[in-house]
Parts: sequence; structure tokens; C-alpha cells
Amino acid sequence: MEARRQLSNRLVGFLAVAAVAVAAAVAVAPGPIFERIPYDASDLGEIATHTVKASRDLDVLDEPTTRRMREEAVASVRAVYVHDAGLIDSVKGRIRSGFEFARRILEEAGEEEGLAALEAQRETLENLLGARLENRELEALARAGFAREIEEGVVAMATQAMRELIVSDREELAQHRSRGIAIRRGSGDRVVTEILSDVEGIRDLATVRAQLGVSVELASQPRPVRQAALELARRQIRSNLKYDPALTQERREAAAAAVKPVVIQLRKGETIVAAGERIEERHLVVFRALEAQAGSARIALSLVGGAITASLLVVGLGRLLRRGRRPCMRRSLDVAVVGLLAVGTILGADVWFESAAAMRESVPQIPFAAWTHLFPFAAIPLVLRMTLGAEVAVLFAVGVSLLVGLTTGGSLATAFVGIVGSLFVCARAGEIRERAGFFAAGATAGLVQAVAVVGLGISAGELLPWETLSSAAAAFVGGAVLLPVVSMALLFVLESGLGYLTDLRLVELSSLNHPALKELIVQAPGTYHHSIIVGTLVEAAAEAIGANPLLAKVCAYYHDLGKGKNPLYFAENQRGVNPHDSLDPEESARIVIRHVEDGLTIAKKYKLPKLVADAIPQHHGTRLVAYFYHRALRQQDGKEDAPPVDADRFRYPGPRPQHREHALIMLADSVEAASRTLVDPTPERIAQLVRKLVQGIVLEGQLDECPLTLEDLSKIEKSFCRTLEAIYHSRPSYPAGVKDPAAHEGGHEAPVVSLRR
Repeated sequence: MEARRQLSNRLVGFLAVAAVAVAAAVAVAPGPIFERIPYDASDLGEIATHTVKASRDLDVLDEPTTRRMREEAVASVRAVYVHDAGLIDSVKGRIRSGFEFARRILEEAGEEEGLAALEAQRETLENLLGARLENRELEALARAGFAREIEEGVVAMATQAMRELIVSDREELAQHRSRGIAIRRGSGDRVVTEILSDVEGIRDLATVRAQLGVSVELASQPRPVRQAALELARRQIRSNLKYDPALTQERREAAAAAVKPVVIQLRKGETIVAAGERIEERHLVVFRALEAQAGSARIALSLVGGAITASLLVVGLGRLLRRGRRPCMRRSLDVAVVGLLAVGTILGADVWFESAAAMRESVPQIPFAAWTHLFPFAAIPLVLRMTLGAEVAVLFAVGVSLLVGLTTGGSLATAFVGIVGSLFVCARAGEIRERAGFFAAGATAGLVQAVAVVGLGISAGELLPWETLSSAAAAFVGGAVLLPVVSMALLFVLESGLGYLTDLRLVELSSLNHPALKELIVQAPGTYHHSIIVGTLVEAAAEAIGANPLLAKVCAYYHDLGKGKNPLYFAENQRGVNPHDSLDPEESARIVIRHVEDGLTIAKKYKLPKLVADAIPQHHGTRLVAYFYHRALRQQDGKEDAPPVDADRFRYPGPRPQHREHALIMLADSVEAASRTLVDPTPERIAQLVRKLVQGIVLEGQLDECPLTLEDLSKIEKSFCRTLEAIYHSRPSYPAGVKDPAAHEGGHEAPVVSLRR
């Protein structure tokens, strides 16, 4: 799964780089100028009326011929089938394990109860055999005691049949009849590939099973036993020859790659087609190359230059993001969104500047530079800062501003203004807690951009001419007016359409007046209080490790919503009566585990963002409901023939935490619950408890899928300890007759009250 995700990310990243490179090349390149060649595809097969000669040395790739030769090479590669000789040993092992198990059950149960005991263990027996047994077959084999001679007979029949080459379906094999197939045998360093030209000798699975006969080892057995053994042997037979499409494709691709491209070499003055000669496909290939090289040389160079520039810049920034201390953009969606935004910005700027040139002709009083600075460069960096983080936003701003600068003829001033405006607006983005904050951030960006324009003008030796003043005014308007409008519209699309979560939305969810939390405090006040304390723990810990404190706190508030469905089944909501005392441990565990499903249902009802809702299942991961599991084990103690306790029935469904914030919820949830049991919560006992719980979760492997480091875990432990010490802090007991300083300030004495929980 991880390999597939990485491959998907690389593919999307490659496409994003390609798209940005193309967009930059199109924006930078001038309009196309083509030189007319007198012949085109419609003249194929016609007689040339003019002689055409090469005007320069030219190497032309003959793609049609190359493609045809590669297709022929691919067609010559035989389909690869893999022969699994080890299946025979596997079949033998299954048969022997099943028969040995059956004999043991019969021996333990006795002659009279043997069949009933096997019936009770049918599922296990069939799993060991890897095949089902009909009632009459099980009865016949049981009455025969699953004797070793029957076992040997089944082994002999199955293995004898599987020494042949067997495919699952003849239909698939039939298409290779004319060419034959390649059979790959062995593994590791002992791989041998054989060519089988005649595939008629290969039989399919259904035929082999149908033609299987009873072996001589079973001749003395009663007919029902022979029939049961025969049917079991038939079901044990497996196809041992399977088509390997990946290996076949790999060989075909290698064969195609081995065919070198066919290149037509032309020298200046060489005749391509003479008058009176029939025009062929190869002539058209050369004509197209000449038209591309000669007629569009200028645009081709511009396109290549723009693509190279953009690719280098984007790849460099992308590698920096992925190989930083905390890699960014792990999802393919993030890479695709950033790529599309980059393409949109570059092409949008190109259209804007083309329109600016037209507007300059209509309003000559406003210089072209003013129109360019009106473009809201910082809008998308602001949105990226709020969705994907500061690193992505800053590097996007630097990269895209430089590329946009190229579209204005390599203008450093345009790029510089875009970069500084983006940097300042990204710095203000963390303070945005309501929609009006966009306009405050935009005003900051506009002011900074205006100052940057003035500074560049002064550095050029001009003391505030009209062009500089008008450009500064345009830069301010672009930041203060256009930037908030564009960024809010784009943010709405990302939030509602693609499920991105911003601090604005998190602030709304962090309100304790949210309907889901108000319902929780009514239904399960203990759970509500627990969630608030967990929120306090994870907020401080998130700040300590550089995670998102607001996201962690919000996830903590909603992580146990499902407990509001059956609140009295959870300890924090109980008042003396425990309904689990009258329930079977497995039923109790089922009720407890179900709060995850109930929580997801409530999250869907209130349309909580996916990242917040994911905390509901992930904060438990795949951990055991240990209390009821061990209770079930204790109930089994001393019971004879008691079925084993299935741990999976006491385990949460997962998944394990995928993000640092979700991992913090898992850790804090355990720590907060366990800390309630401390009789004397001294700093030393709190530290010992926190360390034990965190290490236990780590050893379970629950944090293997999230990017927490050992350094992070150390910081988390210290943060938890500080928070818990503050929560469980108690005042010292004063000697009799000494007034509490706090009470003395109020003008009266008060008894010393311990605040320990």
C-alpha cells in the first residue's frame, strides 16, 4: 500500500511538474510563426510537382517506422507462464495436517463421540485441509478413522495429478497456441525459462479433476471411503501454471526498448523528394520535421527555455519540500492541487498581462507596470498557508512569482513584489480567525507591495515619478481588494469541494457551543469533561513538537462523541452502578467498541471535516479493550475444553493514527484516563505513569504509521507531565491556626481543601 502511494505521488508530481513547465513555456513563448511546406498529409500517394531539398543538416526521427519495428518486436515475445512446483509440497502439508488433526480429535473424543467432535471442529479441519467436506464424506472418513493409508491415498492422487502442467482456464491459453509460451521455473538464483511451442499437452483444472481416478492405496477401502477420498483429492488439486502479465509486459517493454529509434539523416542540399516522385509516408515525416524546425524555430526555443526554467525551479522546490525535516505534501491530492494552482497562476497572469497590454492602449495614462502590479500574486500563497502550511506557501510564492516574472519579459521587479507581498500575507495568515481577517492580511500585503514598488523605483534613480506612484497604488489595490476576494473564493472551493481544513473552520469547531458538544455535555458529562482535559493535554503537546495545536485540540473535543449514545457504559459517566457487571465480557467489549461507529455517525450528522472525524477511530487504533479481554480470560480459567478467547473480538477496528495530531489524542486519552487512578499524584508518579503508558503504546506498534520521532515522544511526555501536574496540583496543608493566604485576602479563614482527584 505504501509503495503504491509513493508511486502515485511520484506520478502526480511528475504530471504537476510537466503541467507547470508547459504553462510557463506557453506563457513565456511568443506567438507561432510557421513556414509553409508545399505538401501535407493529403498529398500522400500523389506525384510531387516540386523538388524539395533540405535547407540544413537535419536528423529526423522516423516515428512510424520505429513504432512498427517496436510492435513487431513486442509481438515476437511469448507470453510468460510461471510454474509453481512448490504447490505439491503445500498440498501434501495441508492433507497431512488435516488428517493428523482429525485423528487427534477422534482419539480424544472416543469412538462414540468422534463424529460429533469432528462436526464441532469442522471449520478448523476444513481450514487445515484447505478444502470443504460434505457431510457424507466427513462421516465416511471419520468412521475409517482418517487412517494413514487413506491419507497416503489422497496425497498420492493429488500429487500425481499436480505433476502435470495445469492451468485454471484453457480459454486464456488458447490465444497463445500459434506462438507457444515461455515457462518460468524455479526461484531466486535458480530460475530457468523454457520455451513450449506446443501447448496442447497442458490441461485445465476442471479436466484434471474430472479425470482423476482412485489410487491403488485405497483399493481395500469401502466404497464411501474411496469416494470421499477421491472428492477430497480433487478439491486439493490446484493450477500450477499461471500467466504472469507483469513479467510478460516487462519482457515486451524490454524488447521494444531494445529497438533503436529509426533516424533519417539529411544533409543540407540533399533532395528529400524530387518532382515526379510519388510522395510516401517517410517524405511526410521529414516535411513535418522541417516545418517544426524551420517555421517555428523561435517559438520552439522559447518553449524549451521556458520549460527547462520552470522544471528546474519546480523540481528543486519540490525536492526541498519532500526532503525537509518534516516532508510536506504527502498526498497525491496535495501535489495535484499545488500543480493546478501553479498552472492557473501562470496562465492567469499571462492572460492578465495580455489584457493589460490591450488596456494600456485604451488608457495610455496608466503605465503597463501598474496593470501588472494589480495582479493578486499573494492570494494563492495565502490559501496554501491556511491549508498546506507555511513551507508550501512560501516556496510556492517564490517559485511561481519568479515564473510569472518571466512572462513579463524577465521582470525582476514583478517577481520581487509578488514574493514580498506573499511572505507578509503568509505571516499574517496565522492570525486570521474570521473572514474579516482576510482584508486585514490583504491590506498588509498591499501596503508592503506598494512600499516595495516605491523602493525599486527609488533604487532605479527615480524620485517617485508618475509610473512609480501609479504602480504602487495598483500594488496596494491588488493586495487590499483583489487578494481577499480571490483567496476567500478559492478557499471556499478547497474547503467545500476537496475537504481541506483551515484554522478558520477549526476555530468554529473549537467553540464549546457547537451542537455536537452541547449534546455531549447533556448526554455524557463525564466524557465531555474527559475530552476537554484531553484537549488541554494535546494542545500543549502539539505546540511542543511543532504540530497543529488547534487541530489537535479540536480532534480531542470530538474524539469520543460516540460515548453519548450509551454514556452509562463508560466509567467516567457512571455513578456507582456499572451495567457491565451483568454482561458477558465480549458483549461489554462490543458495546465499548461500538462507540467508534456511533461517533463516526454523529460526525457525519454534524458534517465534521474528515481530518477531525478521523480522530474518532484512529485514537484507539487497533488496541485491545484490555479490561474486558482479561476479564474473559479469567472466566475461562479452570474450565475444561473451554474455547480460546478470540482477541480480535476485543480489538478496535482501527486504523492506527496516520497524523501526529491523531497520535497525540491516542496518547493523551490513555494518560488522562489512567491518571484518574493516582491516589497521590506527585510529579514523580505522574512522570512514571506517563512514561509507562507512552512506551506501551509505542511497543504495541500503534504509532508506526504516523511521523512521530523519538524526540517528539520525549517532548510529549514532558508536556503531559507539566499539564497533569498543573491539573492535579494541591496546596500544602497549613498548621492549625494559620490562615490560608488566599482566604486571608478575602477577609475570612477557610479550611484547607485537597484538590486531588
